[in-house]
Amino acid sequence: MQYFTSRQHDDTDARWSGRDRAAAARRSVLGAERRDGLRAEAFQIDEAGQRLRQSDQETTTLENPSTHMRPTFMNQCRYSIHRRFLSMSVLAFCVLASAPAQNKAIGFKQGMPFSEGYIAGNTLYVAGQQGPDAQGKVAGTDITVQTKNAIAAIEKVVKNAGFQMTDITSVTVYLVDLNDVPQMNDVYKKLMPDPKPARATVQVAGLIGGAKIEISAIAVKH
Repeated sequence: MQYFTSRQHDDTDARWSGRDRAAAARRSVLGAERRDGLRAEAFQIDEAGQRLRQSDQETTTLENPSTHMRPTFMNQCRYSIHRRFLSMSVLAFCVLASAPAQNKAIGFKQGMPFSEGYIAGNTLYVAGQQGPDAQGKVAGTDITVQTKNAIAAIEKVVKNAGFQMTDITSVTVYLVDLNDVPQMNDVYKKLMPDPKPARATVQVAGLIGGAKIEISAIAVKH
């Protein structure tokens, strides 16, 4: 059993007090370092958050540019619509200006039972044309003259209607005598432009006025 004197007790207390103060000092230093580290971490976290928010704003701007460029975008839309509307207006005007008259009779005279031609939409129907001479008679003329004059009469109606001979798509030839076909073809091939339109050649019992040939046609505006 050991006994300590009061001096020994004082020395022991002094040693423990020194240790406590040293430990407290170390804890204070560690606490200060820890607080500094926490502040640094908090600062880094705050910077990271700011960068993240900035990145989100940039992404939103790219995905939806109208949020920052709405006036410019709307002006571009108005300009584009205006240009398209103007182009369509010009195109419509050109089409209407170039289109032939709608549902119009050609060469009609009061009291006549028919028109020389008739426009329906973009199609011209040419009535059967004979080939009389300068006196308006067909008697005494051969098939060559009558064919030439009949085609000339068709051309007159076509041009009066604002069409061209190249617009003709179909022709019907009426002949009294099929023996006249070779001579008719010789004249026809020279006067009708290429490519030749579709054609039907029909023999009939007779034609008004004693004509040898009559030709009708259909033309379509290109």
